[in-house]
Amino acid sequence: MKTINLFAPFLLAGALALAQNAKVGPELQNADSKSNVQVIVQFDKDPTDAYHQKVLSRGGSLRASLHSVNAGAYTMPASAIADLAKDPTVVHISVDHKIS
Repeated sequence: MKTINLFAPFLLAGALALAQNAKVGPELQNADSKSNVQVIVQFDKDPTDAYHQKVLSRGGSLRASLHSVNAGAYTMPASAIADLAKDPTVVHISVDHKIS
């Protein structure tokens, strides 16, 4: 029983880390932190200027508002993605793929 109690905090911390990364699409998990990436950030509601500012303040730029899916298309530093994912208003961050 002592062993379980000893490891419980570490298991909880690991679970929380995985849950946080669940907001970030798999293609962004290992993105080069020195690069800029084109992403779609989905929020918990239609993004306002204050929501867009959450990305802009992390070095991003707004490319398009996607009101029908409560999101915005941005270019932002890959190094800022994990921090943005911690924001409770962010539902998901994924790569913005070109559609041909």
